[in-house]
Amino acid sequence: MSDASPPTVLLVDDTPENIGLLLRELELGGMRVLVALDGLEALEVATRAEPDVILLDVMMPRLDGYETCRRLKAMPRTRPIPVLFMTALTDTEAKLRGFAAGGVDYITKPFDREEVRVRVATHLELRRAQRVVAERGRLLEQRARDTEALARMVAHDLRNPLSTLAGGLATLEEQLAGPLEPDERGEVAGMVPWLRDVAGQMADAIDAVLLLLDVTRGPGELASVDSRYALQLALDRIDDRVLARGATIELAGGMPIITGRATWLSEVWFQLLDNAIKYGGEPLEVRVSWARDGERARFELRDNGPGLTPEQRARVFEEFTRFHQARARGNGLGLALVRRVIERLGGEVGVEASPGGGAAFWFSLPLAPSERA
Repeated sequence: MSDASPPTVLLVDDTPENIGLLLRELELGGMRVLVALDGLEALEVATRAEPDVILLDVMMPRLDGYETCRRLKAMPRTRPIPVLFMTALTDTEAKLRGFAAGGVDYITKPFDREEVRVRVATHLELRRAQRVVAERGRLLEQRARDTEALARMVAHDLRNPLSTLAGGLATLEEQLAGPLEPDERGEVAGMVPWLRDVAGQMADAIDAVLLLLDVTRGPGELASVDSRYALQLALDRIDDRVLARGATIELAGGMPIITGRATWLSEVWFQLLDNAIKYGGEPLEVRVSWARDGERARFELRDNGPGLTPEQRARVFEEFTRFHQARARGNGLGLALVRRVIERLGGEVGVEASPGGGAAFWFSLPLAPSERA
């Protein structure tokens, strides 16, 4: 149930008169009503539709209300849905049996229309409040994970290269303090690219920290973004690595306008391209393509590297995951950031085995309104 859609009530009863009366009353109250005629049908409808509240008759053929409720509460998808029993039974034992089965309330037959409206509205509001609390809990849990990721990165991925950089500079300073022999001069010169690479590791880690902080705060107001422009920004950042690898990058034509944030999308492209450069084949070949998928654009980046096993594909978007420690520098957070960014923008991300070898990373994002058919 969202603020923009009416709440859904599943009405489970085998009596046409009761169905007609309650259906009319609930629909007049602005609710969407689904109907099941017995317990088995109720289980199927509830699993598929996940209503906000279930009104469940006690006395029914095939499967009575008590057993139906027990089965609903045994399934993760339907367990949170509040169940209100509808019954003419008013004795304490019957009520206790209903509560023991997982029900939260009773509506007594014959029905009082005002009572039905009030009880259902009360449990709908409770259900809405529970969802708000659950969502806030999920966000707090996510922020806690983000904080842990930042702490680990600062403690490990910045401290280690900083120590290396400091040690290398100290060595340079010592060697430059006195006259240099020709072979020593070459040794000193050879340290410069190494130290530049270490500094690059620190810059990558800082960029990842800043992006993670930005993503944690949320995307804010989204805008129309030219996906080709965002890709070009990433290519400009990584151009020196492309040249160093002698890579061939084939780009898709006519790329679409999506709904998102340009800086975030550019970072997604950068991380995917960086991953391909680190782990692609020799000579490296990368192909970027896209296709329309309803009101979404599905982008794909394929490389010709060794690819990933099914087990690796299942873990590749987890934080601090690196499968080839010796092949490339990195903090193991790049692809995890890709997943976090895409999900925050309302999209999906994944990786597949490429038919010709290598890996095919993909993500989908909503098209801008101007691009939708």
